[in-house]
Amino acid sequence: MGLDQYAFARKSDNDEKINIAYWRKHTNLQKHMESLYRAKGGAEEFNCVDVNLTEHDLKEIKRLCLDLKALLDEAEKNFENASPEEKTKALNEIQRHSEINGIGLQKLRGVFRGHSDPQDNEDTLKFVDDALYFMSEGYLIFYSSWW
Repeated sequence: MGLDQYAFARKSDNDEKINIAYWRKHTNLQKHMESLYRAKGGAEEFNCVDVNLTEHDLKEIKRLCLDLKALLDEAEKNFENASPEEKTKALNEIQRHSEINGIGLQKLRGVFRGHSDPQDNEDTLKFVDDALYFMSEGYLIFYSSWW
């Protein structure tokens, strides 16, 4: 079972979608987006549904990702002399512990195997910046996933 996630922009329902981002098995983002979907009144199974993201939603995602980035950047300094494998292992472990302590996007439990990694956080920060730019140009921003 896979998890493919997309973000796109469009000006109206009739306009063509402009793809902004793609993630593969970024389970932490999936959990956050499902929570947003439910908070906005979504009741269907969270699969192949579009979630309209507001500026507030995007800024909250960015805040969560920046909190995690600050933690990872600090930790990376402590592993600057480690091998690439040791450094990756340590950063992944720090990210897993940060989820337990409520830092960053929280881990999705259940159906999906695997976990989000530090690069997913960087990709999500880029997505938010791109999405905010498109929003400033009059576009609506959406998130969708398929599994």
